[in-house]
Amino acid sequence: MHVEESRLGKDLTVSLIKWYTMYIMEKEMNNGIIGTHLATNQPVELELTPQEMELGLYKTVTGEEKWNTMCDMVLARTGIEIIGQIEIDYMVVDGYKHVFH
Repeated sequence: MHVEESRLGKDLTVSLIKWYTMYIMEKEMNNGIIGTHLATNQPVELELTPQEMELGLYKTVTGEEKWNTMCDMVLARTGIEIIGQIEIDYMVVDGYKHVFH
């Protein structure tokens, strides 16, 4: 794979996004997010771990969400920053795509 040297955002490289998306696209997604990288307009499919998925779907009756915690965990695990970098189109839950927002 050709490695591009341009950097986007905080520690987010075009090559990392392309590699991870190609890796995920080779298998069927069970839980994750599908969207577009804002700076490059490249499609992004990001598989989430069970713990990340639980946090991403978490919402109490008071409206408390744990989205930022989930995004921090994804950044630590993959090096891909979601907030401010990826326009999320779908959330995949148990293999089914749901329109995001």
